[in-house]
Amino acid sequence: MIVEAAAGEARFHSFAVFVAVCAFILLGAGGLVTSTGSGLSVPDWPLSFGGFFPRMTGGVFFEHGHRMIAGTVALLTFGLGLRAWIGRERRPLRVTAAFCVGAIVLQALLGGLTVILRLPPAVSILHAGLAQIVFCLLVALSEMSSGAYSSFSPTFAAPAALRSALAVVVVYAQIILGAVARHTGLWVSVHAFWAAAVVLAVALAASSALGTGAASLRAPGIAAAALLPLQIFLGVASYWWLYSDTAPLGWTGGVALRTAHVLVGALLLGACLILALRASCLAERPAA
Repeated sequence: MIVEAAAGEARFHSFAVFVAVCAFILLGAGGLVTSTGSGLSVPDWPLSFGGFFPRMTGGVFFEHGHRMIAGTVALLTFGLGLRAWIGRERRPLRVTAAFCVGAIVLQALLGGLTVILRLPPAVSILHAGLAQIVFCLLVALSEMSSGAYSSFSPTFAAPAALRSALAVVVVYAQIILGAVARHTGLWVSVHAFWAAAVVLAVALAASSALGTGAASLRAPGIAAAALLPLQIFLGVASYWWLYSDTAPLGWTGGVALRTAHVLVGALLLGACLILALRASCLAERPAA
């Protein structure tokens, strides 16, 4: 029975990782919609031009493609939630899976409202922010089902866990500021200045995690440290591309840079979240 339970949880973990990867792809598709200005290429919702499969030309390719990927991720998330409850996974996994399902439903409704209300900035910003929360919930579910949490309950007693949790908050705040800048053109300078807080918070989290010498913190710590300069470069390059008349690759290069900036931001947020989760689990381990 113990072997069967372990095998079942391993399958659940693999499923959760797969859905998290699909959600990451969805973030990229959403980023392309905004970066290409395709938000109202399909003017109705939930159908597209009154049907399910419009001609995939121009902005419709990005907007309807985004909807198709979103629908797939929603169905996968529903399946993941059902698997968590029917499979009688541990209570933290069931609760987190329920939050994933609730968040993906709310995200779909916000996506519909952005079209019905003709891209109001407030709704578009909420939609972008909740997309990152959905991704984080799926990352957390993947991490929590990996086996490290079967014996230890999360706690935030260790400095590495506290600093990583702070980094999650700071990076997410930067993502919201970026969404405001993308959808309104405002707070660009605030977004740029807040990058200093991101550098400090992520550097502290990564150095603290790597300083523990724990093997489980090495990979996410290195990932966070490596993603940070890449994200800063993409942010600066995106801003330059936006206002430069001599940028190479023109419009296509700007779209690629801005979308990559969104995706690397999500990876940085995910790396900090994994650091926080693993450090909190480590803090609960009894001394040898």
